Amino acid sequence: MYRPIIGKMLKHLSYIALIFFVYILQATIFVHLPILGQKPLLLPLTVTAIFIIEGGELGAIYGLLAGLFCDISLNQSTVIFTFSLTAIGALGGYLNQRFLEDGILSALFCGFAVLALCAGIQSFPLFVYRHAEIPSLAVTSIVQTLYSLPFMVPLYYLCRLIVKIPSALRYSS
Repeated sequence: MYRPIIGKMLKHLSYIALIFFVYILQATIFVHLPILGQKPLLLPLTVTAIFIIEGGELGAIYGLLAGLFCDISLNQSTVIFTFSLTAIGALGGYLNQRFLEDGILSALFCGFAVLALCAGIQSFPLFVYRHAEIPSLAVTSIVQTLYSLPFMVPLYYLCRLIVKIPSALRYSS
């Protein structure tokens, strides 16, 4: 009788746990594993995996949570990722449901687009306020995007497992 509600609650708690786990990885482990001076950006990919599977509404909700964690882990005084990942989750989920097929190729495409957008968001203040050179910002953005993108695959399949929790609970005895 209560299994559908419990299944939905477990699914949402699993998404929250996944976002927190990715935050811990991004803030503690991958900080010490830079490649060419760049660290991977995993929380936007988590939001991407969620909005591909769940759509724009849940993408926005979990984008808000992931954005808060992203701003905390990057030690930024602004809440730019909080707003950005919320908007990315909502708009990306809508566009994905309207124009793309659900699958790993769509996840990689959307992951690349989200990472490129996040790199632009990170680079803009450096360009405007600190007068950083565009070629060095471009190299930084490309390295960070290429370092982060392979993590889209496990995140996508983890979200695929999480979305099955309510139905697995429904059919178990």
